[in-house]
Amino acid sequence: FFFQAEDGIRDSVASRGLGDVYKRQALKSRNNPQLYNSDKEKSLYIPDDKATAYIDIGAICFSNKVAVDIYACPQGELDLPSLLPISAHVGGEVQYYSPFNSVECGEKLHFDLFRNLTRYTVYDVQLKARCSIGLTVTKYVGGFGEINESALQLSTLDSDKTIGFIVKQEAKFKPEANCFLQFAILFTTPSGERKIRVFNQILSVTDQPNQMYLSADMDALILLEGKLAIQNMLKTSTRGAREQLCQTCINILAHYRKVVSVNSASAQFVLPESMKVYPLLVLSLMKSPAFRYLDEVKIDHKVANYCQLLACSVGHFLTNIYARVYNLSQIIQPDQVAGTYITYQNEQGEEVASPYIHKPFNIPASTEKMAHTDLYIITNSDYIYIYVPKAVPEAVSYTHLTLPTSDLVQISGVAVSLKTK
Repeated sequence: FFFQAEDGIRDSVASRGLGDVYKRQALKSRNNPQLYNSDKEKSLYIPDDKATAYIDIGAICFSNKVAVDIYACPQGELDLPSLLPISAHVGGEVQYYSPFNSVECGEKLHFDLFRNLTRYTVYDVQLKARCSIGLTVTKYVGGFGEINESALQLSTLDSDKTIGFIVKQEAKFKPEANCFLQFAILFTTPSGERKIRVFNQILSVTDQPNQMYLSADMDALILLEGKLAIQNMLKTSTRGAREQLCQTCINILAHYRKVVSVNSASAQFVLPESMKVYPLLVLSLMKSPAFRYLDEVKIDHKVANYCQLLACSVGHFLTNIYARVYNLSQIIQPDQVAGTYITYQNEQGEEVASPYIHKPFNIPASTEKMAHTDLYIITNSDYIYIYVPKAVPEAVSYTHLTLPTSDLVQISGVAVSLKTK
């Protein structure tokens, strides 16, 4: 169901929503420049002391195994931190569209709702991670925040969410031995069946640091580091979270250089093979709204973004912080090059072109890798932009977009918007 965050309707008969039932309390702006980048910045991320109704609603929803998804479409400022107890803390999600405009935000809102209503979702969820003797699960992190308990309960869980947990080593293990991890989820399906799903993982013990770096999962690592940095920001400040991301990256690379790549030249910058782009992803993460300073981004936008990063999947997380770039010209060319038209054999054994167009491989998000005469699609999983360089021939833009260059409006030399419908 939907929660109306603002009093858009003042009529006592026409206005309906949870806020009316529970004596809706006024929300006030959180934009206080005096607290930005200070030790008191963390007070901006906690619910307002006077908005206790939303905390009460969240407690009632959690006790009744109900999750609330917030779709905030304000025209102005909104005290989003005070609304989080009814949503993110019980397994829901937060979507933010501000300033809302039906032309620019309407289609995204439509597909966000469509995804919410069609993805696989389970209810009354109980989760628990177990591990071998000598290892201890210390905390869980996700869209619900950070929980330092042995088990976790959520009102709902869907296929777009991820949950991380921290394992602490408290004993020494012999090399070539095995450690075991188990992650169990007890849930209720949409049809009302009570089921359990168990994931088992075997971890090999090694005393060779290079083996540890070779098997490192960089995607999972940057996702977990991002979740932990957000939790640190809620306790300290944005500056502390950014410093944590930088210091973690420095420690990992310094340790690799010290214990693995000891024979390399001192002036040579050496990176683990499995973490070649890890520093780039850390820098991209620091540029996301969640880790930008409050004098550069509004508090509601910042809160909505860190809620999204805490809950989203690995693939969505990586695309969100580091946009994917595709050459539009390669999609159009009708040949057999990988990433364009694909051929197959029909019933008569003839090679014919497939009616489906496959997108090409993405290229690095760098202007050095982009030609000045090609068109590009840039996407961060939330928005899609078409990049039209100034030097692109009019024939190319007309062929691919069915529009002459004169009908394209250049925006800072990065993306374009169309004048026509």
